[in-house]
Amino acid sequence: MIGAYIDNILASFSTILTLFLLGFVIRKCNLLSLQTADQLAKLIVGVLLPLYLFHATATTSSDLTSKALVPVLAGVATTLIAYPVAVLTGRLVSVEGTRNRTYVFSNMFLNSSFLGIPISTAFFGSQGTIYAALFDFGTGFVVLTLGVWCISGRSDIAPWRSALRNPLMWGVVLGALSAAASIRYPQWVTLPLETLGAATLPFAIMMCGVQIAGVSISQNVPWRQLSGLMVTRLLLAPVMTFAVLTFFDIDAASKAIVTVLSGMPVGLSTVIFAKMYAADADFAAIAIITSTFLAVVTIPAVVYVLSVT
Repeated sequence: MIGAYIDNILASFSTILTLFLLGFVIRKCNLLSLQTADQLAKLIVGVLLPLYLFHATATTSSDLTSKALVPVLAGVATTLIAYPVAVLTGRLVSVEGTRNRTYVFSNMFLNSSFLGIPISTAFFGSQGTIYAALFDFGTGFVVLTLGVWCISGRSDIAPWRSALRNPLMWGVVLGALSAAASIRYPQWVTLPLETLGAATLPFAIMMCGVQIAGVSISQNVPWRQLSGLMVTRLLLAPVMTFAVLTFFDIDAASKAIVTVLSGMPVGLSTVIFAKMYAADADFAAIAIITSTFLAVVTIPAVVYVLSVT
């Protein structure tokens, strides 16, 4: 029984890991410039993933879309809880100054789109796809408000309307409205979307590897502080999320998806925010690389524990 669970987890994750490493090698071999990678990332987030999410949501059951509020609220709650936890653990590992701002922000800002959507889809199917996009909207709303306030040294806050411009969220919303209206599209519309969807998620995973490979580090690794961040982001976050969800009347599948999403690595744009607000960009780069590679172990471990619980 245990062997079967492990085989299923490895089978689901092996493709993701292969594509991620392929993107990493492509960038390290200078087969793709960082500028081109940034443009392709914008294409994925702004066009390809929204179209994929629209098709996935429009063709799903109305019962699934009726539960859309669960992942949104879970994303908001997970990110809000991460703030006091990060402040407390930051004190325990002696994080100070600009690095403390980056430490707290890194705990709040997780990679719930580039990695979250493909991983949730691999493990949970169409429900995982939709929940990941909605979860990303919930986390993004808090990151662009409370998160920016933290990393800016409590001097700035992004307008809440920025979160509403999230194209991933609108892909899900329009797809849900289409499903609710029982709209049936002709094959000349659905077939291109299906083909696009089949290519989008692998492309997104590969580009995540490309972007990770493009992150540069110019200082020694602060192992104690980095360890504190890894424990809170990759281990403590999913444990706390699962514990909180047990107090609510939520189906097992929804609980599992949200728990796995809460354990995603540090968001890829953390370095950009750190540079923008004169925080510790080098620590952000180290956090992104380390958490992403450690997630190769922690995410399957979380899935395994959930599957036998």
